[in-house]
Amino acid sequence: MIAREYRRVLLLKDPCYYIGKLSVDEVWELVNSELVYFKGINAWIKDVYDEYVEFINELRVGRISCKSIFPKR
Repeated sequence: MIAREYRRVLLLKDPCYYIGKLSVDEVWELVNSELVYFKGINAWIKDVYDEYVEFINELRVGRISCKSIFPKR
């Protein structure tokens, strides 16, 4: 489960790069599984949850946004 959440973070950080690195099955798993928060890994998604939901919904229908929602620090 933690590996899936790492893949989720990578996809959100650089979507256009990682969409080509992840397998179809891995992407399918990300868009069809519930987000599980892990402190220090992906808890920041709570802060951008609306953007996250929009990103996943777009991905479900085959639209890939290259816009990262990873927080800039």
